[in-house]
Amino acid sequence: PPPSPPPSPPFPPPSPPPAPPPIGWCAFEGNHLVELCGWTQATTDDFQWTMHAGSTGSPFTGPDDDHTNSSAGTGQLSVPSPSRGKYMYIEASFPRLAGDTAILDSPAINVTRTPGFTFWRHQAGHKLGELRVYGGPANSSSSADMVLLLASSEDSGDRWLWTSICLPERGVNGTAMIRIEGEVGAGFTGDIAIDDVHFGECLVTPPPSPPPPPPPPSPPPPPSPPPPPCERPTEYVIIEDGGICDQADPSVYGVCDPCGTAERGPLDCVCVSSFIRRKRRHAHAASKRELLFGGVPGGDDFCYCQQVA
Repeated sequence: PPPSPPPSPPFPPPSPPPAPPPIGWCAFEGNHLVELCGWTQATTDDFQWTMHAGSTGSPFTGPDDDHTNSSAGTGQLSVPSPSRGKYMYIEASFPRLAGDTAILDSPAINVTRTPGFTFWRHQAGHKLGELRVYGGPANSSSSADMVLLLASSEDSGDRWLWTSICLPERGVNGTAMIRIEGEVGAGFTGDIAIDDVHFGECLVTPPPSPPPPPPPPSPPPPPSPPPPPCERPTEYVIIEDGGICDQADPSVYGVCDPCGTAERGPLDCVCVSSFIRRKRRHAHAASKRELLFGGVPGGDDFCYCQQVA
């Protein structure tokens, strides 16, 4: 008999591990050192930054979601974010007191390779303290030894704001670190949040918004009103093109046709010296007829109906 086929493996092969987040990113997605991307909570401050998802729980302050998923965010990132819905924030409610600070320190960075630092911040509330960002030598023990890069206590409303800092332009060089310090304000409506911190190139702005749709086309101008209907006088004979007329007294010959036809426009009585020769085509004639007007210079004028220019 033919040999039996080999048995199927008892389990499907394991799925490949997920791709690591982009180098330089920290979206604050865990609860231990590795998922803080090397950022550390200081031990010399008054309390700790909190990793959180969703609303902070205090009314009239704090975001409702992280930057990437928030409808209040711009949805525009300088590079793709690995965020899955969490962010870091300081809680300003009891037992916190005004002036308490929480500090996050970055890992050491090579400013020559990654001179730019960007992050998103959310500052909403009437009792905000101050968000401060420092840069300085790695392992700096005191903020006083570092350069103050940002100090903001403005209530910017329920939205995430993008901040970009070019470190060499601010005097931060070599092997350095970033310190983010949140200070509690005078009340519970002072929650401050950060998300999607990134080290990379110096950036001026996040990607631009799509251009607005073009304005609707202007409506076409209204059509010109039709000319008023033309009425031929009934008390005079109507003279066609080339007919003899009298400018001074229409009762002699009649009036040149004031309405015209589809082939030609209205007619007018035009007078020329009797000495001038003119060729005219009679409207009722099928062939050309030459009208020769003789006479001498200064003689009586000769008038005939002709199309108005």
